[in-house]
Amino acid sequence: MADALDDVMQAFEAIGRELDKPDFEPDAGRNDWDEHADALTELRRRLEDEVLAHLDEAMKVLATENPAAPGNLRTSIAYLTAELAAVHHAAGRKSAADVLFARALRVGPDDGAREELEAAAREPDVFLKLTHARWHHRASDFAAGDAILRAAKRAAGEPALERAIRKSLDGPRPMGGSAPALFRINGFGFGLYGERDRRPDGSYIATYALSALWVPVLAIGAYRVVSQGNRYGFLAKERLSTFAKGWNFAVLGAIVLAIGWGAIGSYLDSPSRRAGIALEEARAFEDAGEAERAAVAYQHVIDVWGSTGGNATAAAAGLMRVLTTRVEAPLTASRVDEAIRVARRYEGLPDYARGGEPATVLSTALGEWADQIGDEDDASRMAALRLVDLGAELTTGSEAGALRARSAALHVAIAESLREEWPSEALRHFVQAGTPEAMEAATPLVASLGPSTLADVDADVRAWERAAGEPAARHHVAQLRTTLETWEADAQRTLALETGDAELLASLHEQQPEDQEAGAALADAKRATGEVDEAIALLETYGTPGRMSSYAQRSLASCYADGGRLPEADALLTRLVDARLPAFQEAQQAFDAATQSRVESLVARARAGNAPSLNTRLEGVYDEARTQEIFDVWLREQIQADASLAEIRDAYGAQTTIVPTVLALGTLKLRRAHDATGDERQAFLADAERLFLAIRQEAAGVPAYHLSLGQVYHRLGRTEEGEAELRGLLESGDPEMSLQVAGVYRELGLIERARAVATDVYDNRASGGELSEQLRLGAAQMMALMATTLDDREMWLGRAPQDNPAIRNELLGVRAERALRERNPAEASQLYQRACAGDVMVACTSVGRLAEDREDWAEARRVYTASCQANDAVACTSLGLLFELGRGGAEEPARAAQLFDRGCTHGDLVGCVNLAVLAEDGRGVARDLPRALELSRRACEGGEMLGCNNLGLLHERGHGVPRNLANAAREFRRACEGDLQVGCVNLGVRLLEGRGGVDRDVARAVTLFQTACEADELYGCTRLGLLHRDGSGVRLDERRARQLFTRACDGGDLRGCNSLGHAMQNGLGGPTDVDGGARLFETACQRVLAEACTSYGVALLTGHGAPRHPGRARETFQRACERGDLLGCNNLGSLLETGRGVRRDPYEAVRLYQLACEGGEARACFNLGRAHERGLLGAAPNLAAAQGLYRRACEMGYTSACSREAAAPTE
Repeated sequence: MADALDDVMQAFEAIGRELDKPDFEPDAGRNDWDEHADALTELRRRLEDEVLAHLDEAMKVLATENPAAPGNLRTSIAYLTAELAAVHHAAGRKSAADVLFARALRVGPDDGAREELEAAAREPDVFLKLTHARWHHRASDFAAGDAILRAAKRAAGEPALERAIRKSLDGPRPMGGSAPALFRINGFGFGLYGERDRRPDGSYIATYALSALWVPVLAIGAYRVVSQGNRYGFLAKERLSTFAKGWNFAVLGAIVLAIGWGAIGSYLDSPSRRAGIALEEARAFEDAGEAERAAVAYQHVIDVWGSTGGNATAAAAGLMRVLTTRVEAPLTASRVDEAIRVARRYEGLPDYARGGEPATVLSTALGEWADQIGDEDDASRMAALRLVDLGAELTTGSEAGALRARSAALHVAIAESLREEWPSEALRHFVQAGTPEAMEAATPLVASLGPSTLADVDADVRAWERAAGEPAARHHVAQLRTTLETWEADAQRTLALETGDAELLASLHEQQPEDQEAGAALADAKRATGEVDEAIALLETYGTPGRMSSYAQRSLASCYADGGRLPEADALLTRLVDARLPAFQEAQQAFDAATQSRVESLVARARAGNAPSLNTRLEGVYDEARTQEIFDVWLREQIQADASLAEIRDAYGAQTTIVPTVLALGTLKLRRAHDATGDERQAFLADAERLFLAIRQEAAGVPAYHLSLGQVYHRLGRTEEGEAELRGLLESGDPEMSLQVAGVYRELGLIERARAVATDVYDNRASGGELSEQLRLGAAQMMALMATTLDDREMWLGRAPQDNPAIRNELLGVRAERALRERNPAEASQLYQRACAGDVMVACTSVGRLAEDREDWAEARRVYTASCQANDAVACTSLGLLFELGRGGAEEPARAAQLFDRGCTHGDLVGCVNLAVLAEDGRGVARDLPRALELSRRACEGGEMLGCNNLGLLHERGHGVPRNLANAAREFRRACEGDLQVGCVNLGVRLLEGRGGVDRDVARAVTLFQTACEADELYGCTRLGLLHRDGSGVRLDERRARQLFTRACDGGDLRGCNSLGHAMQNGLGGPTDVDGGARLFETACQRVLAEACTSYGVALLTGHGAPRHPGRARETFQRACERGDLLGCNNLGSLLETGRGVRRDPYEAVRLYQLACEGGEARACFNLGRAHERGLLGAAPNLAAAQGLYRRACEMGYTSACSREAAAPTE
């Protein structure tokens, strides 16, 4: 236990030292963060694995030594975690920073620290400045730190952060140079006065003041001192107290009144002179190549002395020079955000610091960066276009004209590459180019539009029309608008779209096949009934995705998502959003700015009494509330009637068609985050948040938006914000919405909260009105899903309306489950079949399980196939197992892999694990170890213990991750604690071997094997049999061992078959059967058991139970080695070294020996030692190395190596 405290403290101090290094200066303005990405990731890993993971254990040790100490340590670690969060925030890793802020709060800091850290999570930019200042203070650079603090103080909105900033500004400073002089002549001079903030060490703060006749007249400064009789020891410089500052102002005021300003020139420095000095200091840093310090110094001049002379412009120009030179050349499209950050820094400057030289410096750099990116492909052109457009906004005259011409050329180049596949995007770029040639090039695209696609690009088409579009194309557009008006006036069409009735939509689609909105609605109806392929086929009649309307594109993406093609759905929606969201945001900002300006003007008129129509309405009105109401109505009317806003409003409205697509993409990102883990999950959540916030203004009030955003905040650990979104929906009083919120809580794992909301809906407390039967049904069904006992589930299903067939059938399923528990399979089968006939998929899967129990494979396949086609994930996985094992037909691993993938995609984590096993072995799919690892981790983190067990096996074998037995044991222990018996057996194997940092514990291993075997985990029987065979931890009993091997093998455990094969060949515990043993090896090897392949390879090599065939032996050993059996690697190496029946390859043999020896195979260490003793691959013999390897093999239990070690000569 004491070691845990030492380890935590050492790691804590080491991370702190790293964060104090220049590499981790928390400056968001740096452009070299990518160079330190790996180091930053390593710091986060060390914090999580070496500090946070062992914190509770360390706290227990510390509490025994000093009960108050744990709280102090928790607070210190919370601050360290928050500091690392700030560094991640500075590096642009916003999602990782959010996670670290949440973890800092979970550490459990004291109340004061918690308040500051909660504020930090809400205002990370301000906290970053505070952290940056503290970093400078620790480096004894108080000038730079204080400059940052002053800027942070102006930006802070959170009181806790304001207090922290003030505390840092008012904190002590090191003594600079010698102590201040203390002397008086005839009562005039300098001395120390007063005493405040006395500490236990005897030190206190005294004020250093100018005195006259021993009376303090003017406070010069404050110091922490220790009185030493007639002398003082000066410890640190402190801030003057509020009283002292007030006294100084009073004294100076008196001096001004008495003798005028000229007499106090000696007390005050000239602001212009001080500003000039600060500017020169910044330039000195710039000239010395100290870019970071120069940037801080220039920003300080802007913030503090900006209004003095021309200092702000000069400092802003210097800041732009520093920031632009820090962008490494040549800039590439993938790094364009580095340049954008510099431009955003310029936009954040005060108005008085922008324009002139700073704008010229930046616009020149933007043009140069665009040149470096080039225009080789669309990605490069789009990146260059962003920079050129920014530059054009900063300049005027001929330079701006040149940049606009360049922008037009880039737009045209992009449009030409898009016009075939994405004509609507091409049209937008031609129109944005704006030149006569571009408008002429856009004409064929306008002429090719249909009524549905016109609606998506109407703003662009109107811009084309204003540029005097070609007459025939203009006539075509007019006809399209007439068609759209006719469709919109069609009551039957409106009814079909509003109801989603499949028959009405099919009829409408037949009459108007070019109506893509109707076609998309019909596709959605088909998708809702599981006809995903048919829906996709319908949509594809409109052409490629780029030729579809936004309705059809969103529908196609939904079809992809429902079909498990999430990356394709993501790619399609991302393309649409990336193409149109920027234009939407620009239109939104333009409309908001224009509206705000108009509102301010109207408010000013109203206050001045210069609004006759308003004045008339307010005559005789004296009530304040009524006055406000009248004013609000008048203001809205004025805004709506303002002709100057109409065009801007129309342009904004034309862009809002992208909002549903953004909402769909955000929801898809949230869905993908649910299935992802680690950094990938955080990235999906960050994308979802960014998308939802981009449409907050338009989507406010849309329930789906608030439901999704609430989930995002919850999953990001920002619980308060998530609760605010969901609480707003609950407060609406809409019971249907409340039920949806309950569903969200259930998805988030907040079961008690979900139960409370669903119960309120059922009990009619959510609305206070009459509850429809449909909502009562939904609430009862949700409560049944969350029931923890069979009785509760039956109760809630019984409370639901019984005239609903689905409820009746679910009740049948519950009663069937009860019959099965009461060991009445016949009644259970009958009830399940009745429920399955009522389309209860879970019941159908249970019918399949019962068919498997009686080995009716054909019936099981039939039932599972029907359920899988209805998207029952568990049925797909169960059907995949039948194909994998060849039950009811031949083994079809490729078909099994497809079914496992479908089950995994639709939420069955067992399907993910089974697919991981196939990906690891390369059966049915290409061998893909990283994918196997990712699938196993996803299943494990989702609560499926089979995934944890498989994760342990991957760590044990070194597949997709470095081999680590301690990590393997950790995952096996997690699976075992989750009541997975095979995980307990694997943990027992690790305890039995006692290697890789795991303590040996034979007694515990025996208990785990016995418990697993008694619970019908047959691998436990196999391991218990091995112990009886060897007499290890249990009595030696070969007959009992063989019985256990037979039981395991008969039950399908291939490792049991391998052990039984050895027992049969050696006559262990029963009759000898050499051929029968070899057949067991062969069968188990074909079923991908690695150690069985090794056993069968030996049989093929020796002819013991199988025809002698060295070539096949080599292939079999190779298969065993690739699947992780180290003895197979050793045997393959031996075969290649001797060349028995195969071509010799001593180099490969030595590599295999090394691989197997490093993995813990004793015989491989022995063979490698022999190679060293003879002279490795032609080199001189290395007897010392040989002896070390013999010793290692001996210690592993290989007795032949022990005698070899003793006899081995030494050098």
